Amino acid sequence: MYLEIPVLLVKISANLVLFWTIYLVWITGVTPSYVAPAFFFFNLSGLLFVSAGFNEDITALIKDGAFIVFVSYVLMISFVIDLILINKNIENKNNDKK
Repeated sequence: MYLEIPVLLVKISANLVLFWTIYLVWITGVTPSYVAPAFFFFNLSGLLFVSAGFNEDITALIKDGAFIVFVSYVLMISFVIDLILINKNIENKNNDKK
């Protein structure tokens, strides 16, 4: 299988980025700024692996690609929730000044 090494590398990097992001959010309380570009990279690569898995009927490739897409959406949800909370805090501070 010619996609075995690329999917393994992307899956390992997705795991590392996910755990590192969880650790940084736990320590600092803020989602790191690299999460948005990582979302697009993992989402695109995961969808490519899923489509290649369906095309060649390889179940393991479909599962690995779906996991990579899942990681990308977990990262994006964390980033969006953090932005919403930051905007709420800014809005509350502006309302208190008035």
